[in-house]
Amino acid sequence: MAKQSSSPSLFQRELVGTAIRESFVKLSPSILIKNPVMFTVEIGTVVMVLVTAYIATTGDTSQGSLGYNIAVTAILLLTILFANFAEAIAEARGKAQAESLRKTRQETPAKVVRPVGNMYTNEVEIISSAQLAKGDIFLCEPGDIIPADGEIIEGLATIDESAITGESAPVIREAGGDKSSVTGGTKVLSDRIKVQVTTQPGESFLDKMIALVEGASRQKTPNEIALTILLAGFTLIFIIVCVALKPFADYANTYTYLLNGVAPAGNWTGLFRPGEKVLLRFINGSSMTYFDIRIPGLRMTVVAADGQYVHPVSVDELRIAAAETFDVLVEPIGQDAFTLFAQDMGRTGFACGTLAVRHGLQAPIPALDPRAILTMQDMGHGDGMAHAGHAMHGADTPHSDPHAAHAMAMPMPAAQMHGHASGDAQRKTPHHPASEDGNPLIDMRSNATSPRLDDPGVGLRDNGRRVLRYADLHSLFEDPDGREPGREIELHLTGHMLGAPHGRNEPVAAARAA
Repeated sequence: MAKQSSSPSLFQRELVGTAIRESFVKLSPSILIKNPVMFTVEIGTVVMVLVTAYIATTGDTSQGSLGYNIAVTAILLLTILFANFAEAIAEARGKAQAESLRKTRQETPAKVVRPVGNMYTNEVEIISSAQLAKGDIFLCEPGDIIPADGEIIEGLATIDESAITGESAPVIREAGGDKSSVTGGTKVLSDRIKVQVTTQPGESFLDKMIALVEGASRQKTPNEIALTILLAGFTLIFIIVCVALKPFADYANTYTYLLNGVAPAGNWTGLFRPGEKVLLRFINGSSMTYFDIRIPGLRMTVVAADGQYVHPVSVDELRIAAAETFDVLVEPIGQDAFTLFAQDMGRTGFACGTLAVRHGLQAPIPALDPRAILTMQDMGHGDGMAHAGHAMHGADTPHSDPHAAHAMAMPMPAAQMHGHASGDAQRKTPHHPASEDGNPLIDMRSNATSPRLDDPGVGLRDNGRRVLRYADLHSLFEDPDGREPGREIELHLTGHMLGAPHGRNEPVAAARAA
């Protein structure tokens, strides 16, 4: 007696091998187009393969590094292969089950009762179930597998139909009633029955199951159609969002500095031929940002400032204020790419580009310099010691003159009090008009000023680079007027704090405690 084959394991070696082969076969667009979601992923994979190949051949990293693009391409490809593998292994399992059912149909023995004239005897002939024809009568006893579909013509039995219908509880089938039909592949648990075959070969319920499992076509259910439409819609939305990400990233951030309208990630590139002399014109088109410009590894020669030719000055770095223009000469040599680096004075960001012998190259981008700490001198108050009275504001100052503390400077040498500096820079004490004394709308004024044309500027002092100073700029032509100034007029630019003048504020608690 043949034993019914059990269902094959999901990850049986033969199934997995077949599924892996089918996973690559299903990469064909003619197959994947039936699944819009996976077809979209395949298009993305092809695009990434082309981008990765372009980066590998040209070295252009504007679309990310080679390793990053290889990783994205591999992830997309594995996604498609995994989806194909899941579908292929389901198909392979179905085919294996169909083969198991077919084998069951062919190997199940049938105890055929042969007639002698018009009479049936109890003598039986054991044949294969595949040899049964419509009208044959076979005998089944406890433990037998019913070899074909038929009607019980004699007897009653308890039958296990779980292998076919999935029903776990046994059912009772008997002759002469509406419960007399039996199905091939089920098992007799008790008693003895005679069954007459009612189907032609190839038309039994088992044959129909085999055809269904082997992939007989069927229409999708409404739920499957709705889910397919939903996933296709989500895929379309995802594509739109991904396409819009880069433009939004480039232009949504208002603190991204641009070089010729290109963000740092865009890698604006200017071409040069090795050894040639190149004129670069830096124009600060920002509204109020100061930039510190340098080209690491390349010396700059300043030849013009704001359209006026000057004696050439060789520098490593220069600071450019809003609306200023500098013309510099450079001679790129020794490497194929140089970085144009312009960091803002507050060290919050930078604009950058590349000078290169061809497109696609990019030199290393330097890190931002440390943010500088402003001193009293940077704010126009001398060296700080000359105005220690700033910290004494509100301690012993009469409320009638809220800015009297600004004038309470520490004693200075006589030379400084007369406007003569002890060093190269000349410091002078400005004359404050009566309109500034006791005025609650003035929040700050300087009691000691000095020319600082030879100062590199905040954040540029002692940075190890030769920095352009205003004192370095000398016009190529003499002043056409030639006269010395006849008098001097001081213009004091002060400020105020609307709604909270100093004269109405209480002294700082820390200062009062002092």
